[in-house]
Amino acid sequence: MTASEQTGRPVAHGLGFVLEGHGLRQEVAPCSSCPMVRVCLPGVVPAAEVAQVEGMVARQRTIPAGQALFHAGEPFAWLYAVRSGGLKSTSTDIDGREHILNFHLPGEVLGFSAIYYGRHAVSAVALTSSTVCYLSFEEILRLSRSHPALSLGLLRIASRSALYTGQLTGDHNATVRVAAFLLSLSGRFRAQGKPASEFDLFMSREDIANHLRLAPETVSRVFTQLRDQGVIGVRRRAVRLLDEERLQGLAGPMLPYG
Repeated sequence: MTASEQTGRPVAHGLGFVLEGHGLRQEVAPCSSCPMVRVCLPGVVPAAEVAQVEGMVARQRTIPAGQALFHAGEPFAWLYAVRSGGLKSTSTDIDGREHILNFHLPGEVLGFSAIYYGRHAVSAVALTSSTVCYLSFEEILRLSRSHPALSLGLLRIASRSALYTGQLTGDHNATVRVAAFLLSLSGRFRAQGKPASEFDLFMSREDIANHLRLAPETVSRVFTQLRDQGVIGVRRRAVRLLDEERLQGLAGPMLPYG
């Protein structure tokens, strides 16, 4: 029996990890080689220690656009780190209507809402072809004993998610919501080391409207108003922030917003 079959954890092999249990053998690219490591959970530990916590990554999977990463009601075993692409987390009401709770960008971790009940309360769906790392929650807890920064990192990510969701419950008008949403995306792209003032929206206007609890035509109207006022530039899905100070003034009641 291999070491990984005895422990349930991956073993080091060459440049990555090999998952050997149950006849499954899969190369897992190491965190240290991932461009998102500094904004992802392993990045909370000192750079010299990242290799010591890579065992939390049990699997990597590429999910085609439109396919679910997990469904509401499924048992909780993993947290999920987005390596590339983008996803949305959704819930469905009693009438079958979808509600988009959040969007997830590279370097971000999702799945926290399942910890309390041990089952996922929401579903996660890829909006573009996305690669996701499966982070063993059991292994994260084990590693946290020798790397306390992991525990703090988990709390910070969970706190950010709660703040993000909580701000949406306020009685904010459409302009405030759209401005805060654009600034949130800008900050999250900045954290990845990408341009923060010019980026592509990987989600549709309909999905943005659903998430912000607005009508699609309202979102389009606010985008047009902000463009006409010289606050943003818009070309199809490409957005450019032209007057970030003014945008922050408009978003004020919802800041900080994730």
